[in-house]
Amino acid sequence: MELREILKILQLEDTYLAAIEPNWDQSEASFPAEIPEFLTPAGYRKKFECTGLDASLLPVLDDISAKIVNNPALLHLAWHCYQSQFIYPNPSFAKWPWFENILGENCTVFYLLVLIAALPLTIRKYQELGIPEEYAEAICARAGGYYATYKAGYNHHGINPRQLYWARHYTDAQIFRIGRFEYWPMKIAGKYPFEAYKNNLTGKILTLRTDGPAYNQEGYCLSRDENQSIAAFTGKYEKTDEYVIGTPINPEGTAAALTVNLDLKEWTLVLGSDDTVLDIHIPEGGKMTLEVCGQSFKDALKFFEQYFPQTKISAFACCSWIFYPLYEKLMPESNLAALMRELYLVPWPSGGTDGFYFLFGRDYDKQTTYPRDTSVRRAMLDELESGGNLRSGGMFFLAEHINLFGQRPYRNLLKVEDLNALAV
Repeated sequence: MELREILKILQLEDTYLAAIEPNWDQSEASFPAEIPEFLTPAGYRKKFECTGLDASLLPVLDDISAKIVNNPALLHLAWHCYQSQFIYPNPSFAKWPWFENILGENCTVFYLLVLIAALPLTIRKYQELGIPEEYAEAICARAGGYYATYKAGYNHHGINPRQLYWARHYTDAQIFRIGRFEYWPMKIAGKYPFEAYKNNLTGKILTLRTDGPAYNQEGYCLSRDENQSIAAFTGKYEKTDEYVIGTPINPEGTAAALTVNLDLKEWTLVLGSDDTVLDIHIPEGGKMTLEVCGQSFKDALKFFEQYFPQTKISAFACCSWIFYPLYEKLMPESNLAALMRELYLVPWPSGGTDGFYFLFGRDYDKQTTYPRDTSVRRAMLDELESGGNLRSGGMFFLAEHINLFGQRPYRNLLKVEDLNALAV
């Protein structure tokens, strides 16, 4: 079928054409004679318990899948969506239609059905790599998290199609879930513009951002929507064979308004652009106790040592709204605050409403009233309604310190007076 004809039949605007069109002819050439398995009850019921979804959702899946199968135009789009997600490079569905006019209030179950199809593909890939099936099942439970986020924002069944692309990392075996977290081994270069140095005598760790961002008075990177002219200071970084000069980062996650000079005879680079880190992604669900988080870190190191022994892991790293130091100050007794105190936090450029979607299921709108039923939701809303910004934060935890998890190694080692002593 021609794509323009399909859009016309489904009464969808031509503006969707650019988003849907890539590889359309290839999908049409591979369109199966039988109903695709991911749209059959037998297909999406297989190992359904591993998706993290409640069985009460099955009648909704039955209803939406039947509507898709009985509508040839929609069936061709569903097949193309499946192919785009799991076969073609760089999937993206942020600008695809939601099909409200065809499928009703539960329209984005269309994309949920495609997401559930990741499970058998992930299991197959893990089998090829010799990784136990339990790890594939664990990572595919993320479907339940996507569903819960969407339900919180829209109070209907389904998922936000802009989140669907992430499952490609599962089926390609790029990301693995071990315990509470997901891990993606990657080089620091390109994502984490910072370096960490260890004092050869004291073992103190000191971090410098290498990209020279603008900071506000508090030592946070200015967010993208803030006027850069209000910067209190700009980060510095210079490195030679003998020394490195830069703006130091406190382990609490802010930059200090001074410049330090590290003699490379006394300080050794322990985390830099050539190192491989486990890039952490944090699934929905809470319950991030120190015990659970620490066990996940330890098990992850064992996992990669066993299944990818050629990959030397130097550290854990992450950039997330979760690591904005404001939450530690506002919720000092929380699991989140306890975790932050174990890590070396790094200020990060942000968008101004970072994390809001993941907590409320929708992007922030000043005109909308949102629930204040949890401490972190209240903290977010209070900050935004007072004219503030929600920021992200970076973090790392060195693999060599894994046995120190729970002892706040970075904050106990490095004090403000140490920074002042190194200032030039």
